[in-house]
Amino acid sequence: MHKWSALLEFNRFQTCGKARTYRRRCYGNLHMAQRLELMAKLEGHWECVNSLNFNAEGDLLVSGSDDLQCQLWEWQSQKLLTSFSSRHRSNVFQSKFMPHKNNQTIITSSHDGSIRIHQLDEAGSRGVDSRKIGFHRGPVHKIAMHPALHETILTAGEDGCVLNIDIRLPNPINVVTVRSAGQPVGLYSIAINPLRPSEFVTGGKDQFVRVFDRRNAKPDDFVRELCPDHLVSTRIRCDDASLSVSEAVYNFDGTEILASYSDEDIYLFANDISTIEAKGTENSYLHQYQGHRNNDTVKGVNYFGQRSEFIVSGSDCGHIYIWDKESSHIVNFLFGDEDGALNCVEPNPTAPFLATSGFDHNVKIWAPSAEEEPSLQEVREHTIQNMRQRHQNLIRDYCEYYIRLRRRQMNDF
Repeated sequence: MHKWSALLEFNRFQTCGKARTYRRRCYGNLHMAQRLELMAKLEGHWECVNSLNFNAEGDLLVSGSDDLQCQLWEWQSQKLLTSFSSRHRSNVFQSKFMPHKNNQTIITSSHDGSIRIHQLDEAGSRGVDSRKIGFHRGPVHKIAMHPALHETILTAGEDGCVLNIDIRLPNPINVVTVRSAGQPVGLYSIAINPLRPSEFVTGGKDQFVRVFDRRNAKPDDFVRELCPDHLVSTRIRCDDASLSVSEAVYNFDGTEILASYSDEDIYLFANDISTIEAKGTENSYLHQYQGHRNNDTVKGVNYFGQRSEFIVSGSDCGHIYIWDKESSHIVNFLFGDEDGALNCVEPNPTAPFLATSGFDHNVKIWAPSAEEEPSLQEVREHTIQNMRQRHQNLIRDYCEYYIRLRRRQMNDF
């Protein structure tokens, strides 16, 4: 049910004059999530777009692509401000504005394992400086920064390492190497707690979401380890049929962690002590979000709303799924990618707009301008199809694993 009235909120705004409260309530209401429709396509890349990031003010957007280019957009006017070479040797997986740099410093990471810093000129018309500031022995899908951590970047790579990069120092510091059964766990995701900058969360090539404290980060000394009870030990761990966490993110105040599992569902965990103690166990998730499919690529997941009122994710079927956080119901379902999987979903930090990208060679901007609420008649059909494909893929992976295992045993014999 709708809990927001535009007339009531506008009258309250005129009476009280609290623009921030008005903006927050407007952004996080059901009307905005349900009325999203395609506003614009930002054309400029000629390969898949893997990364999107708004600046803190929400008026600029930077994108990174398989074409090794980064592009800076004034998205409201659909104006391309600059396009510059990332100087990476392989797919650009992440491109983000660095805080407190007047939108002139962009950090990128890549499949080649390197992290680079790009300094734009004052007009933002061209890249004037680019240098490598860190390196992993494996692809780097995500980097994390926090306004309170000046000049500092956290990166996570498929080598299992989390690096702390201070751009004022010559060499990065290895904060922790995440391990399971003595072996490094390849990492897909890293995020910093918005209210506790010393805390960060990682996700990668096993079923656990791990929370660390930078002040005392050791391989076996995480703050907590999160995983739904039914996923801890019920599935076979093998090269092709294992669970992984494609992305884990904090909500607006760091009290919740949202994790998207490959070829599984999205789960919401508590990250505050009082809620964990009330639930009785850390592995009891608060909510489960179903319907999409996360198998072909490394899917992102995010919150929508300044108080994290909704959950948004792409899907292999090319659609955008938006769930109400508390009820877990799908409230919107949008076709967002013609060529296949939709991977990246990036909400605007200040207004109810959404940027998405995937296999299409463009960036799509979604605005709450639809005249009618969405028709969700196709949701059931696509959900059933996604679940059927997931089941078939799981059976195929297990069969292939057992065939390889049997061949290995015969060769040993």
